[in-house]
Amino acid sequence: MADRQYRSAEGRVHPSECNADQLMTWLVEDAVKHHATDLHWFVAAMIEISRQRRISAEDAMLALLDEVEALTGLRALPMHSGAIL
Repeated sequence: MADRQYRSAEGRVHPSECNADQLMTWLVEDAVKHHATDLHWFVAAMIEISRQRRISAEDAMLALLDEVEALTGLRALPMHSGAIL
């Protein structure tokens, strides 16, 4: 069960509070803007996307990478694992 008070470093709610399309949109936007996504939030988002779409986590990741590559020509997802100083 998700903590309803949770907010990521970007101020986003816990991924379990969102639908898969919104999560994918945020992840693609982060990659296109070269914005480092919090690693813990990213993992939770990928798990939630795979759960909602009833696909494997690997397939969810490949779909994300394909969309980012289509928009940027790169298969890159900038991430950080804690507070950026």
